[in-house]
Amino acid sequence: FMALNNTELDEILAIHSKNVGVLDVKADMDVESRQDLGKAYTPGVAALSKIIEKNPGLKDKYTISGKLVAVVTDGSAVLGLGNIGTAAGSGRMVEKAAAKYSAQFVTIAGPLYIVNNQARELLKKEPSFNRAGNLIKKLDLIFCGIGTLSSIESIPAWNENKSIIFPGVNFKNVAGMLYGRPYNIDGQFLNLSDDKVFGSNIKSILSVPRRIAFTNSKFKARAMLGALRGRLLTDIIIDESIAQRILMEAGRD
Repeated sequence: FMALNNTELDEILAIHSKNVGVLDVKADMDVESRQDLGKAYTPGVAALSKIIEKNPGLKDKYTISGKLVAVVTDGSAVLGLGNIGTAAGSGRMVEKAAAKYSAQFVTIAGPLYIVNNQARELLKKEPSFNRAGNLIKKLDLIFCGIGTLSSIESIPAWNENKSIIFPGVNFKNVAGMLYGRPYNIDGQFLNLSDDKVFGSNIKSILSVPRRIAFTNSKFKARAMLGALRGRLLTDIIIDESIAQRILMEAGRD
C-alpha cells in the first residue's frame, strides 16, 4: 500500500477508532473526495490491516467487529439438544472444544446471510475477517449438524424473508440444509446462482478432506439421504434407527 506519513496515519486511526469501523447501513463519515475515501477505505484500511496483524486486539477498536452482535440465546434450543443453558451455546462449545485440545479457535463475527450483494462483498474485505477467511482454506475437517427447512422456518426473521434469502428456490424441492444452504433429494444445492451466505463458498467447503455431520433425529432422514447422494459429506454419525429410516426413504425413491 502507498506510504503514509505520521499525520495521515493518525487521522486514519482516529477515524476508525471514533466510528468503530466504517461499514454500516450508511457511511459513518462524509466521503466527498478521493482523500476522504483514502482515509476511510484504501490505503487507510491497508494501514489498519498491518497494525491489527501485529495487535489483533485492536480490531474491536478500529473495525466493524466492535459493532457486531453474535447470536443471543437463552440456551433452551441449542442444536436441538433441549434446555442445556447459555454456557453450552455454539460459540461456547467451540471455545471449550479448543481448550480441551489446547488449540486456538477463530469465529466469524457476522450474520449467516447478507442479502445485499455489495454489502456482503465489502464486509469480506474488513481486516477482522481476513484471518478467518484464510484459515478456512486450510481446514482438514468440518464437523456440523444437518438441518431441514424447519431450521429456517423456526427463526421468524429468516422465515419471513426466506424468498429473499434464497431467491428462486422452490421450497417444495428442499430436502435439507447444510452449510447454510438448501439442497434437494439428490444433493444438489438450490441457491448457488445467487448465494446469500456470508462465509466460505461451497467449492472451498467441498474441498475439505473430511466433512462430518451428525443427527439424532429420525425426521432428518430425508435430509441425510440427499446429503449422502450428493456426496456433501464424507462421514455421518447416526444410530441404527435413523439408518433404517434413511434406507426407507431411499426405497421410496
